[in-house]
Amino acid sequence: MVRVLIWVLNERGLAVSPEAEERIRSCTDHRVLSDWVGGALTVSSVEELFEEVREGAA
Repeated sequence: MVRVLIWVLNERGLAVSPEAEERIRSCTDHRVLSDWVGGALTVSSVEELFEEVREGAA
């Protein structure tokens, strides 16, 4: 799922910083990763993606 997320962000032309890539790669919560993949289709930046979906949020 991590590779798909990074691929979608790159294909949409969104800059994935090394810090953002590390955050994505280190996430082990499948619910968060799934939400990020869904959000990656509509956000205008990776930062916006992280704001929309908070790790550890119920």
